[in-house]
Amino acid sequence: MTSISQLLERAAGLGSGRIAVAAAHDEDVLRAVCAAKRENIAQPILVGHREKLGEAPAEFRIIDADTDAACAQQAVACVTRGEANFLMKGLLGTADLMRAVLNREANLRTGRLLSHVMLYEPQGHKMMLNTDGGMNTFPTLEQKADILENAAQTLCALGYEKIYAACICGAEVVNPKIPSMLDAQA
Repeated sequence: MTSISQLLERAAGLGSGRIAVAAAHDEDVLRAVCAAKRENIAQPILVGHREKLGEAPAEFRIIDADTDAACAQQAVACVTRGEANFLMKGLLGTADLMRAVLNREANLRTGRLLSHVMLYEPQGHKMMLNTDGGMNTFPTLEQKADILENAAQTLCALGYEKIYAACICGAEVVNPKIPSMLDAQA
């Protein structure tokens, strides 16, 4: 796959997964989940302020929650109970979502470092992946290796057999006084 459209076509061919959307009360989020349902990519479970969900389709399951923390907790609980395969961040702070995800009672921890992956398609280029733009703010060299491994596993799950990675720092020449450059070199 070299484009987001190819990724979406493949996802539609796999059948519809269930996605719990924490704080789904946002116009852009609702538009995205409606499109995912229409394309047979996902069956959304909307968690949020019921009165702010507007004209969410009647066939969507809706879980009313009053606060961002409650939205996150209820959406994570859907994943924990097996009611949803995926978790989507809606209109809430990342810290609220991560507190719910990392709560030991949610039982979502794997023993591995948690990092995020973003797939994007710069104009005129093939699809690219950016990983951990701020989740792990000052990772050690070992954590950076884990972040790279997580990204590689994501790409392998998408069917990639050959992966190119670049560890990027602020200058072309390694400065031994800047630890991030030494890590990138390593």
